[in-house]
Amino acid sequence: MSGRRPALVLRVPSRTEFLATIRDVTRRMAEVAGFDPAQADQLALAVDEASTNVIEHAYRGAPGRTIELRFRDGGGVLRVEVVDD
Repeated sequence: MSGRRPALVLRVPSRTEFLATIRDVTRRMAEVAGFDPAQADQLALAVDEASTNVIEHAYRGAPGRTIELRFRDGGGVLRVEVVDD
């Protein structure tokens, strides 16, 4: 590896059943990036809330859509993008 930090793209259906997966992946990525457990939990909650907003407001509950989460570990900084279409 050439010193680059891990990146991950997660695509999930726009259904609330996948929010636990979103929280779990976010929490783990935060831990890998060096966040302590409390910070990782706070970040997971924030990403959960952003994803819920996509499901409820952007997609108006339509289950056939996709939410994409882009994680990039910048060494002490974790960038998370929540993308809707």
